[in-house]
Amino acid sequence: MQLSGEKGGTEETEDLIFTDEADARLLLSSLQPAAQSRQLLDVLKASQQPEPKADVGGDLTIALVRSSTGQQSFKVSIHEGKRQEIIDRVAQLRQTAYLASRNKVIMRGNEIGGR
Repeated sequence: MQLSGEKGGTEETEDLIFTDEADARLLLSSLQPAAQSRQLLDVLKASQQPEPKADVGGDLTIALVRSSTGQQSFKVSIHEGKRQEIIDRVAQLRQTAYLASRNKVIMRGNEIGGR
């Protein structure tokens, strides 16, 4: 099954492969609430279809791909016009998450050292 989709009009798609579920969830969380992202990935993983897929807001399609060894990855097809915007959102979320975790460690260190 080809997920790069039909090429119609000026819209084209490009595929990204995520072997880490957390990265796929982060991408989806930039487009919809985190709980929906987790639920969507759980539904794909539970599916009995050979390559289950779902459309996310018309911006991308995500499919679960299982290798012959049973390893799973997520194939994401993004409309070319949306690709850079989505990648920028993911990068921004990653940086925000990193800074939040770093600040949490610093605050915890201050609490321990201040007692």
